[in-house]
Amino acid sequence: MEIYENEFKSEKNFDLLGVEFNACRIEQMVNLIDNLDVSDSSAHISFIGAPIVNLCQKDSEYLKLYQETTITSIDGQPIVNLANKVGIDCQRCAGPDVMSLVLERSVKKNEKHFFYGATDNVLKMLTKNLNERFSGIEIVGCYAPPYRELTKEEDSKIIASMINSGADYIWVGLGAPKQDLWINCHLARIPHVKFMAVGAAFDFYAGTLKRAPEWIRKIGLEWVYRFLKEPRRLWRRYIVGGFEWRRNKRKFVKGLKQKNFV
Repeated sequence: MEIYENEFKSEKNFDLLGVEFNACRIEQMVNLIDNLDVSDSSAHISFIGAPIVNLCQKDSEYLKLYQETTITSIDGQPIVNLANKVGIDCQRCAGPDVMSLVLERSVKKNEKHFFYGATDNVLKMLTKNLNERFSGIEIVGCYAPPYRELTKEEDSKIIASMINSGADYIWVGLGAPKQDLWINCHLARIPHVKFMAVGAAFDFYAGTLKRAPEWIRKIGLEWVYRFLKEPRRLWRRYIVGGFEWRRNKRKFVKGLKQKNFV
């Protein structure tokens, strides 16, 4: 795969085995996204947790991909815990939570939104629920791509549709890392846009997938809830990935000890 360099980057403050994060509190994250200047170049905002950190340790191309994002938000309590260990005051800034706050603020600014990903049914329910929840929201387009690679003609058509829509935000729900690869490939082709890679947020707000209760999210066990809901799809990510994460976590902590940080 070819990774395109993103000239427009926001300062990142936490390096976890080469994956650089904007570690902050959720209000700061929303402000950071809101204040991005995309007059010269579009922005790529990603929300990633331990599974993607694991992937980046095995594949240098994916590491490069996530090093090229404009903003990388911590979407995983284990990563928050490590950032706290090195003295950074931050919290989990999950895609669905940030999405809600960004949408709420965008209504007051008359900003426009395009949704790319999921299925036609999910997008139908998503737009219905968002219109009910955020009165005055401007949804200017939706597209559910087929379960295959788009032809050049199809891709060009959807790009033209996004540009013509005048969207300020393009929300991408393809799952990581696929959604971030798609954004990276299209970043330079669609100007003046904030691309938001929010994964399962589409299903959560469409009501087609139930999110873990807040108390489970607060104690960092949302992954257990999701695994129990979809064990056949997520067992490799969370069971096999759990062993990989423990190994990578030890590697990170060992590095801190060698620097006499802990």
